[in-house]
Amino acid sequence: MRDDFRLRGRYPHDIFNFSGANRSRMVKEYDPADYERVKQYIAAGRTR
Repeated sequence: MRDDFRLRGRYPHDIFNFSGANRSRMVKEYDPADYERVKQYIAAGRTR
């Protein structure tokens, strides 16, 4: 997940793929701050 964040910073105009309900659930449960960050990328249209 942190590698994805690093790449989003490096390539601000690219759209990245984030899939997997289980992965989302795990991030939400174990790292709420990163989960909020993913939600921001989704809201900005930077994640599919």
